[in-house]
Amino acid sequence: MPEREPRFADHKQGQYSDGSPLDEVQYLECKLILRPDRFTAAKVFFEYGKLVARTAKEFGIRFINKGVILKPEIREVLFLDTTDFRLYNHAFILRRRIAYEDGFPAEEPEIVFKFRHPDIQKAADLDVRPNIAGNYRIKFKAETLPLKDQVGGYRLLFSHNVQFP
Repeated sequence: MPEREPRFADHKQGQYSDGSPLDEVQYLECKLILRPDRFTAAKVFFEYGKLVARTAKEFGIRFINKGVILKPEIREVLFLDTTDFRLYNHAFILRRRIAYEDGFPAEEPEIVFKFRHPDIQKAADLDVRPNIAGNYRIKFKAETLPLKDQVGGYRLLFSHNVQFP
């Protein structure tokens, strides 16, 4: 029997302990996990684009790649956790990301704390707002990802994040 698809309608309104309304999903992000060892030159990206275009056409999906110019971006990404992966094993991610231009950091590091869960209500109920002074941005999104253990299909995770500049 097929699993019931998670729906955005499953999200019930509520509030955090200070009375603020629960965050709502702001957008849908579709992720495709690619093995980096195959992408060794610009021409490989364009070959991959042709494959994607053929597949999209087969399924009646519009694919536009006109005017695409490859300009690689270098980013350093560091995931932080305890030695026994306590954060990850409880659906949390703590990440630092630094963008580089011409070999030098281009801006301040971005720190993101995420709670990712397949249950929209559990994700919404977790208050990710920090109790510290300073700027931050809250994002609540649905993420589609490939299935972990088989080819074909997707899984949906709800990602409730706080991002620090």
